[in-house]
Amino acid sequence: MKLTANLLLTKRIKEEDISNYINDITTYISHVDKLIVYVMFQPKEEDLGLDKFYNGIARFKNIEVAECEDLGEVYNYKRAMLQAIEEKAEYTIILEQNYFYEEDAFLEMKRKLLNWTEPNKPCILSPHPKYTCEFFNSSIEEIRKVKGVHLVGAFINVSDYEESNGFEEIYYQTGFDYDYCLTSRINGKHIYVMNNCVLRNRNFKIITKKILTFEVSTYEKDAYYLYYETRNRYYLWEKFKNLDPEYVKIDQKLFKGEKREMTLCDKASLYKKDIMEQARKDAVRGIMGKQTKDIK
Repeated sequence: MKLTANLLLTKRIKEEDISNYINDITTYISHVDKLIVYVMFQPKEEDLGLDKFYNGIARFKNIEVAECEDLGEVYNYKRAMLQAIEEKAEYTIILEQNYFYEEDAFLEMKRKLLNWTEPNKPCILSPHPKYTCEFFNSSIEEIRKVKGVHLVGAFINVSDYEESNGFEEIYYQTGFDYDYCLTSRINGKHIYVMNNCVLRNRNFKIITKKILTFEVSTYEKDAYYLYYETRNRYYLWEKFKNLDPEYVKIDQKLFKGEKREMTLCDKASLYKKDIMEQARKDAVRGIMGKQTKDIK
């Protein structure tokens, strides 16, 4: 099974974080045929962080580096998938900054695919995503079918992708991965999560508020991300309301809970609610793609 990997670097690398990046790569580099590192930020003339990162990965002989423009999440993912098609890979994975596989998670997922006994291999085989601050309880159930996943860290079936319409560009940022999963399921494909193979995420900030004797906390989302997430969710709900009403109902319930937590904990919740309302209106009006208005 030919397996390739893609690492998307959209932000500058701090010198103090280099060891983390190198260690993250070592969890999977010996189990893939090739890793392509996409450097999508403009390096400074003397970028010590990037130089040290290049020096750190020089010992790995199956790494290529491509310096290119950050085109937005959906286009960056599409670029990686087109490269996987060109490489004639059976599966590919796409990783973003500060995501890493825990222990032997990557190898266990690869073994699962190599030993797959059912007639059709998974369209998507995803790890179990967790923030680094979250506790993890192992499950008796090794693998389960799901409706959709974020594609970061997932094993993506390249031939299934090539036969499909790919990722819908209208999203620009988040949401295209769930659209792809839901559409694939409608077309008879299967999406799986490996319950005990954990993918950790360092990209978070917890905000907390004390109410009487209770402490309420949530994960902060900046206005830029919140705009695209909200707008694209409304678009997704409308698109799949008849195709997969169960998913839409579940996600709308999750959305209400997340909004409630933000209202309780986030000091900037009033401003962010305005952003979310703008996003909702844009979705209704069909204003999609890259947002040209200023989102602070």
